[in-house]
Amino acid sequence: MSKNVLFEIGLEELPARFVDSAEKQLADKTAAWLQDMRISYDSISSYSTPRRLAVIISDIAEKQATVEEEAKGPAIKIAKDDSGNWTKAAIGFTKGQGKTLEDIYTKEIKGTTYIFVQKKIEGKSTFDLLPDFKNIIESIQFGKNMRWATETIRYARPIRWLVAMYGNEIIPFEIANVKTDKFTFGHRFLGEKINLEEPMDYQKLLYENRVIVSLNEREQLICNQIKEIENKNNITVPIDPELLAEVRNLVEYPTAFMVHSIKNTCSCHLRYLSLQ
Repeated sequence: MSKNVLFEIGLEELPARFVDSAEKQLADKTAAWLQDMRISYDSISSYSTPRRLAVIISDIAEKQATVEEEAKGPAIKIAKDDSGNWTKAAIGFTKGQGKTLEDIYTKEIKGTTYIFVQKKIEGKSTFDLLPDFKNIIESIQFGKNMRWATETIRYARPIRWLVAMYGNEIIPFEIANVKTDKFTFGHRFLGEKINLEEPMDYQKLLYENRVIVSLNEREQLICNQIKEIENKNNITVPIDPELLAEVRNLVEYPTAFMVHSIKNTCSCHLRYLSLQ
């Protein structure tokens, strides 16, 4: 039966300009890794805030796809001696492929005849392969990296926790002396430590702890709050797209509010309350 997989990288606050690129890299690298590993799945969902990068792989297969492939060996003139007997080159080739001399067949390629064998590669358990995902996490590139404590890894900000779950099982690996587990953290001031039972609970439980992990939802929330302020105060607030993109990546639970610059006037500035 297929299961869901969650990876989350918990970090000290990332610079806002790093967040979008890091989330896209995580999603793209996840898709490429699954393809290389021959692991099928239903969908990939990525998430990000200043304090976390995450990806959920839904309905992942229990094992790699089994494939059959053709292995090409030496040319026939090398594989057989003058008496027509198989040489050490042919014997070594078949042993290396887990086959016997009886499995050999020949094909001509560009005027030269080569020996071949057909081999079957059995798919491995997905759970056994998932710990290698740590290489994807470590490969994410940032505009500027740092080291911390005595660690040799270079990353945008120190890694403080790692979530890695296959269903309700922990996927075991370690990065920068941080071991994977099943708990994450809500909002720094308004949330709590969260024990996850299943990857698909991730978004809901974080929302309950004042973290909106979807950058698009945070942006939409900010726009909706601005619209409410406009309607309530009969004003128009111009939206700067670059500022909006920056603000959505500065906060995990945005709240827009209005500050009057001069008492008893209609002049105002709209600011965003950052509750990190």
